[in-house]
Amino acid sequence: MNENKVGSLWERTSANGVPYMSGELLINGKTVKIVAFRNKQEWIDENNKRPQWEIRKSKDKQGLII
Repeated sequence: MNENKVGSLWERTSANGVPYMSGELLINGKTVKIVAFRNKQEWIDENNKRPQWEIRKSKDKQGLII
């Protein structure tokens, strides 16, 4: 593995047609599964003080954080 690599993302589309990314990050030697959702356009301001994407820990189908 490349020593500079800290994770990977895959582009996905939800059942409702919403684009998102899923992936994993390597933090302190442990793999953390994540998902990233695009913020709504009205939440993004001209000065880029709000991010275009929000990253969260992934949850399994029962809602447990994995």
